[in-house]
Amino acid sequence: MELKLSQHIRDYRREKHLTQEQLAEALGVTVGAVYKWESGRSTPEISLLMEMADLFEVSVDALLGYQYRSRDRAKLVALLKDLKHVRTLDTLEEADRALRKYPNDFEIVYHAATLYHLRGIEQNDEALTRRCLPLFEKALALIDQNQDPEISDLSILSDIASVQYELGNIEKSIALLKAHNPCDIHAALLGDILSREEGQGEESISYLSVALLDCTANQIIITNGYLNLFVRRQQWQQGLDILDWVLSSLPALKKPGVPNFLQKSEATFLVVKAVCHLNLEQPEAAADALRRARETALEFDASPSYLAENIRFVACKERASGHDSMGSTALAAVEKLVGEFDLEALHTLWEEICHEEEN
Repeated sequence: MELKLSQHIRDYRREKHLTQEQLAEALGVTVGAVYKWESGRSTPEISLLMEMADLFEVSVDALLGYQYRSRDRAKLVALLKDLKHVRTLDTLEEADRALRKYPNDFEIVYHAATLYHLRGIEQNDEALTRRCLPLFEKALALIDQNQDPEISDLSILSDIASVQYELGNIEKSIALLKAHNPCDIHAALLGDILSREEGQGEESISYLSVALLDCTANQIIITNGYLNLFVRRQQWQQGLDILDWVLSSLPALKKPGVPNFLQKSEATFLVVKAVCHLNLEQPEAAADALRRARETALEFDASPSYLAENIRFVACKERASGHDSMGSTALAAVEKLVGEFDLEALHTLWEEICHEEEN
């Protein structure tokens, strides 16, 4: 194993904006003792290590900088991850074995908690679900050891809130999610939980609205990303398939007779759909897509609105609006995109469609 105690004492002290003198006073030791600890010339007693860990708000393992080199531990972590996909109770025996061997290892504790949570849900077993709660809380206390960017204190708090809800502790679950909701990261979960409670309908809709807007924005970004790849790779059918997904979703969010800013994205996606059809030698389908792109753009431009309230299902507590970098009008965005494609058939088809409409 490798210890980095001296370095960590110094780093955590500075993180807390403490001088060596202030740390010495807080622990009831001499400044010389702190100096020796930080220079690696001596090591604090166990009781002082525990006191320091409390003062720095970290685990003793984190303070020590204890790093396991055991291949057995790495195998256990990999095993616990794999067991998430096995729906049998004997997986919990492996979790318990790993916890007995490494009770203060973040990865072991976290993945064991996840296993208990999954088995509790699958078996509808409250005892198993209840067992995962202290494990998640312990994982939260050991979060300084975490090296996985996909796991954070927020994701663990979300797990704890879900467990509290499953155990019937509704108020605790809601309070926890509301207290840790930066950038409305828990809006969807809050909306879902509140929707099940009497008298919480309006608040539920507010959270669900925020989540729906965020989900739709992400859908547009995801589609753009896939299209960039598919167009570059000339995977035209793949492009059509991803476009079918987004072009079935965006129109479903339109209120009858009420334009909304999602139509700008819809219109540009229809242009890319025309490009895919042309490359697949489907000119009639391409023409249909371009006509729809022009019609959609003109409908929005006739009464442009960027207010989120014009999107179906959305009812936010505070006024919200959308923003984009596609230009001042939807038609301008469509024409710009048509011009960006080095495809003569597209340009010709667009001119024909515009001429048809003008006549």
